[in-house]
Amino acid sequence: MKRKRITQLFPFLLPIRRVQRKIIFYTKMHMDRNRYAKTKGTELFAFLYI
Repeated sequence: MKRKRITQLFPFLLPIRRVQRKIIFYTKMHMDRNRYAKTKGTELFAFLYI
């Protein structure tokens, strides 16, 4: 028998969990010392590289 997730037992925790995941995601991005774009460009490339 599988254990239930805590958000299945207490659904009111879902919004808090979503915020927590977003904070962790951006913290990891900040800590990995890579440089990321601050804004998304509007121009599309003329080719697609697969």
